[in-house]
Amino acid sequence: MVSEALDQTDLIKQAYSLEVSSPRLQRTLKLPRDAERFAGQIISARLFSLHEGRWQFKGRLAGIDGERLALVEEGDVQCLIPLSLIAEAHLDPEIRF
Repeated sequence: MVSEALDQTDLIKQAYSLEVSSPRLQRTLKLPRDAERFAGQIISARLFSLHEGRWQFKGRLAGIDGERLALVEEGDVQCLIPLSLIAEAHLDPEIRF
C-alpha cells in the first residue's frame, strides 16, 4: 500500500526499492544508549571474557551504573557487568498468555 501511494504521488522521481523492516524479536541492544529505554526488560548478555567466573548473564535490566550494566538475576541478585566486557546483549521477550 505504501509503495502504491508513493507511485501515485510520484514523490520519488528516480527508480527505487521500498524495503520495510522491523526489529527482530530478540532485539540487539546498543549499550549504553538502550539501557534506559529497555530498563525493566529481560535481557541476555554474552561477554568477551569471564566475569565472576561466567561468560553469559540473563536477568532484568536495571540500567547503567557508571561504566557497568546493572542486571537483576533470579533471586533478586544484582550483577554489575563492565560494559567493556559485553560482546552482545539482546532482549529476551517475555511471552505471556
